[in-house]
Amino acid sequence: MPRRKSMSSIEAEISALKDKISAAKTRYENLCRDLEKLQQEREMVLA
Repeated sequence: MPRRKSMSSIEAEISALKDKISAAKTRYENLCRDLEKLQQEREMVLA
């Protein structure tokens, strides 16, 4: 029979995943900001 996880281990996994999601979201937002800046620079060069 498979061993059941304790509530505290499940909560710890949830917390760890939320932290990873938060970090990924921050990284995504920073990349989007960088992309926007580069696109604006390109438009200025082409204009």
